[in-house]
Amino acid sequence: MPHTMLTERGGAVSDQSGPWRVMVTSDAAMLIVTVALAVGVALIGTPPWLLVVTAALVGAAAAFYSPASGVLPRLLVDESALGRAMAARQTSGQLANSLGPPLGGVIVTALGLGVAALVNAATFAIMLVLLVTLRRKMCTQTPPATGGGLLARAAEGLIVCWRDSLLRPLLLLTLVAAAVLLPVTSILVPLLVRAHGWNAVAAGQIVGAQALGSGLAVLVILWRNTSRSPGIASSAGLCLAGISTASLAATPTTLSASIAGFSAGVGIGIFGAHVGPLLLGAATHSHLARVQAVLALVQALPLLVTLNLVGAIADRAGPTVVIASSGILTLIAGLAGITHRSVRTASIKRMRITTPNPSSDSDCVASTLNTHPHLPSSRRLAHRD
Repeated sequence: MPHTMLTERGGAVSDQSGPWRVMVTSDAAMLIVTVALAVGVALIGTPPWLLVVTAALVGAAAAFYSPASGVLPRLLVDESALGRAMAARQTSGQLANSLGPPLGGVIVTALGLGVAALVNAATFAIMLVLLVTLRRKMCTQTPPATGGGLLARAAEGLIVCWRDSLLRPLLLLTLVAAAVLLPVTSILVPLLVRAHGWNAVAAGQIVGAQALGSGLAVLVILWRNTSRSPGIASSAGLCLAGISTASLAATPTTLSASIAGFSAGVGIGIFGAHVGPLLLGAATHSHLARVQAVLALVQALPLLVTLNLVGAIADRAGPTVVIASSGILTLIAGLAGITHRSVRTASIKRMRITTPNPSSDSDCVASTLNTHPHLPSSRRLAHRD
């Protein structure tokens, strides 16, 4: 809950103070919290209030860290490498999400929560060292202040995203993908397996096949780079995911269901690997982190509604109907993206220069998007409505 409530504020702070400062501060805060947890466990054990307070503090720190870290690919690499950089970031994130929980469970079981907290603190310490070493490569020059308080600046991110002719449809496509596709693997696939009378291994095969397809798609993009028409590619990925998800509802065997899941994963991977760089490239420099914060909210908030709604409908109509409906809605969203002029013709074009940072004793790579008075706007895309 603190992460969701504070994410947009975290984006506003990052845009105002610079992503490097926010990331260092947030990482240091998480280091202190995890060390304090280890000390608390050693002194008083694991009362529920200690775990709740720790989770709330880590969530609050992550709310500031996430939007700031989301803008790093644009600050560290040029336009031609942006897609690969974000694909690498997505791959590392998926590996961390896949390996972190089981490794943490093993450490907690074998050595206890206190040791696990210290191991976690060590990872934050390593990241802190890396951030310090990257200081010369990260732009610490803050954009001009936009005025108003923190809440006003946070709300400005929402307003900018809604008014922009490219950010708005891209975020709406992301909202549909998150709201409709994410409940399929978490809720509907287990219900589908149960309805067919398959065993629990089948559910793992289907979900694993989707994760494999998504991961392979991202790895191919990491190797070959993104499409020259990222808007069309992202929408086509949604169409593929929609068709595959709808076919999953009609599959008679676990093999065909796994193939459908793999195909859906490929579509999801293509969509995510193209829409991310496009969103980051379309945002103005003064609102980079706030756009990333809006993206995080668009992915998280719809699930509060759709997870409960999907479960309730599946109880009455059955999982096959809901899965087929999810696929059809996703296909419609993908077709809408292909026919939307701003999405269809969008491409990432921006400029980078290296300038000394007057607020620091070192040089940094400054991304001067819409902030340099002598450069044309690099926020221009191939076409804007």
